[in-house]
Amino acid sequence: MEASKCPKCGEEPQYIEHIEKWYCYGCNTYVEDEAEHVCTSEETKEECVAEIRQELQTLEAEEDKLECKNCGAELEDLKDGKLYCFVCETYQGESHGAEVEAKPEPGPEPMVAEPPHTVNEAQHLLETANAPVKEETMPEAVSHESEATPEPVIEIHKSEPIIDRVDEPVVPPLNELKHESTLAPSPELRTCASCGQPLKWIEKYQRHYCYSCRKYAPREIKKDPVTPGKKDCPGCGGELKFVEKYSEWYCYKCKKYPLRAVKKAEEPKPQALVCPKCKGPVKWIDKYARYYCLSCKEYAPKGFGGVPAEAGDKKQCPACNETMKFVPEYNEWYCYMCKKYSLRPSKPVLLF
Repeated sequence: MEASKCPKCGEEPQYIEHIEKWYCYGCNTYVEDEAEHVCTSEETKEECVAEIRQELQTLEAEEDKLECKNCGAELEDLKDGKLYCFVCETYQGESHGAEVEAKPEPGPEPMVAEPPHTVNEAQHLLETANAPVKEETMPEAVSHESEATPEPVIEIHKSEPIIDRVDEPVVPPLNELKHESTLAPSPELRTCASCGQPLKWIEKYQRHYCYSCRKYAPREIKKDPVTPGKKDCPGCGGELKFVEKYSEWYCYKCKKYPLRAVKKAEEPKPQALVCPKCKGPVKWIDKYARYYCLSCKEYAPKGFGGVPAEAGDKKQCPACNETMKFVPEYNEWYCYMCKKYSLRPSKPVLLF
């Protein structure tokens, strides 16, 4: 459409590109919608007549199609002669010639059977959801003075309450945030060396304080970490790694601590005791707590060789030959198999 004057007010309309229409700011309307069939001086009457005839034909074709009263969808005629809407899923109960109803003559109104009213559930839900909810107020006693000048009733919608949000977090100012970020991290938790209670860090003096002892804890002396030198594995010749937890060297190729076997080999074995007379082997006797020479068949003098470390650790029961356990409370040996002490008699002895 060329830029022409508005047929209503005579002003020049403006073309809107994104909707492709002409708009008149004088009438505040679109020119095509309002003046679609107005014949201007530029258009001929024949073109207008042709356009009007074409529109009439389209309207007649649309009237022939039956539409649903509820949703406006096109109805279909089934075999049983009833009109059915597949959108609403309901029967209309009307024939093709029942579109136009004759106006009744003046006089007594005849009883006309109306078709059943079908309710669209989707439209009903939308109307009930969009309707504002009103609070029901109880009627109050009104005097005669208030009846003369009634006060306006204020409606409060529950769907849009006006509430001040007080529980929202308050954002601190930027100065406080910068101050918190510049604070030094708190030191690790320490316990008092004398009482074992946890200490509290005092920022002012940069020291730990014990509230139980009521004194400051001594300051820690930072020791420089000692880095051990490099060592090679005696087995494969690879480099060893020092493990601080066990204070030993570990070989990842051999998957073992190779220096442990070297230390055990370097430790001198204790020399076996020999008899002072014949230089033969001696045996420790737990019962008499002395050494016995198998060659001389005599006991060594008391105090010879001291008491061995393994003495008294294991002792066999004379009845069942099971290992016994020493009870220091009674200073005796107990057998769990026989359930008795070795030096106690099994039956009571009656003295006459």
